[in-house]
Amino acid sequence: MNRLHPSDAWRWLGSTTELAGLTRRFAGRRDFVLLFHSIGGIRGANYKPNVTVEQFDEIVGTLSERYQAVDLPELLVPSQDTRFAVTFDDGFRSVYTSAFRILRAYEVPATVYICPEFIGDQNCELLRSRHGLRESATDVMMTEEQVQQTVESELFTVGNHTATHADLADVDAERLIQEIVGGKQQLESDFDTEIERFSYPYGSMTEEAVDIVSQHHSIAVCSRRGLLTASPNRFRIPRLDGNRQASSLYLETTDYGEIVRSIGRRLLNRL
Repeated sequence: MNRLHPSDAWRWLGSTTELAGLTRRFAGRRDFVLLFHSIGGIRGANYKPNVTVEQFDEIVGTLSERYQAVDLPELLVPSQDTRFAVTFDDGFRSVYTSAFRILRAYEVPATVYICPEFIGDQNCELLRSRHGLRESATDVMMTEEQVQQTVESELFTVGNHTATHADLADVDAERLIQEIVGGKQQLESDFDTEIERFSYPYGSMTEEAVDIVSQHHSIAVCSRRGLLTASPNRFRIPRLDGNRQASSLYLETTDYGEIVRSIGRRLLNRL
C-alpha cells in the first residue's frame, strides 16, 4: 500500500477545504515564518525544494492580502495583527533574479541566509555535494555583487547559514565554532555589515550549536514546522515550508491547520 506523503496530504486538504470555504472559518491568529529555497529552479539541475515563479507570486500575493508582512525580528514583538515573515535558505541566485522583484511589488521584506564559502559558486564540488546537485548545475548561488546589493537593500537582509552548509549535529566542537562564528565573521568582513540572523542548515541542531548561535546572533530560525507561540524561543523559530500551493499553504497558517498538525504528530508518535 502506498503511503501518502505529508506534502501531498496538505495539498489535498488545502484544495478540499478551500472549495468548502472552511479555511475562512478557521482564520489564522498566530504569526508564522515561511521557508523557501529556490524560486524558478537552478540551471542544469532538477532541484526539488523549488517553487515556480508563478507559484511564489500567488503565495506572496494571497498571504499579503490576508496577513501583515513584516521583517523577521518584528515577530518577537507582540501584536494584535496576524503577521508573517519570508525567509530563504542558501542564497540561490534565483532568489535574487526572480523572487526579489515579486517581493518588491508587494512590498514584502525577506531574510536571505547565505553560506559565504559558496557565494558565486565557489568551492563548487562541496557546494554540489551539500545540496545534492548534478555537475551540470550552473549559476547556482548569488554572486558577490548580488549579495552586496542585498546587504544595501532596505527591504532585504542577509543572514548567516554557516560557512559551508554543514550539518551542525555531525561536527566536533572546533568545527562548530568555525562554521557558525566563522561564517558570520566572513560575511561581516566581506560585505562590511552586521550579521544578526541565523538559520540552521538542514534544520539540524544540538544544544551546543544553539548556545553558540545565541551568543553571536539575535535571532535564529529552524526547519521545525509550526506557527509561532505567544512567547517564541528566539533561537528556535519554527517555519512553514513554502514549497506548496497557495491554498494548502494558507491552510497551514490557520487554526485548522494547527489542529491537523497536532493530530499528525500524535499519530506519528504511536507508530
